Amino acid sequence: MCLTSLFIFIHSIIQDRYEPFLRMMHEWRFIIQMKHCGQGHHPGGIKATKAGTCAILCPACPHPNKNLPVGWKNTPPEFQFLYVIFLAIDVNFRLVHRNVSSDAVDPGLNHGYAFFVEETAYKDVLASCNWVGNTQEVSQI
Repeated sequence: MCLTSLFIFIHSIIQDRYEPFLRMMHEWRFIIQMKHCGQGHHPGGIKATKAGTCAILCPACPHPNKNLPVGWKNTPPEFQFLYVIFLAIDVNFRLVHRNVSSDAVDPGLNHGYAFFVEETAYKDVLASCNWVGNTQEVSQI
C-alpha cells in the first residue's frame, strides 16, 4: 500500500468544513457587532434593535457641538472650506457581495442595524419610484 492511496482515503472520508466555517464566522461577526454597539445584552433582544443603531458617526465629518469650533458659522469666506463636508465615491467599491440568489437562500443577519437599510423597505421605495428594473445608473439620471 502506498502513501498516495492513504492520502486519497483520508481525504475521501474528511468532509469539507469550509462552508459551515464561513457561516459560523458570519454569525460571530454579527454577534460581536451587536456587542460593540451596546445591543448584545438588550432586554428586548436583537429584534428590539432599531434601524441605524449600530452605525457610527464619521469622526472626519463636521458635526456641530462635537468637532467644530465655537463660532464656525462666522468664519471668513476664505476659510469656510475648512468646515465643508466632502462626499466622494470610491470607484473600486462594488456591492457584488450583496448579490445573492434570494434572501431565503442566503438570509442576512443585519436588517438595517448599521449602514445598509432594511431590504424589503428599500425595495418598496424603489418600486414606488419606478426604479426597479431600471438599468440606468442613478448618477446618469
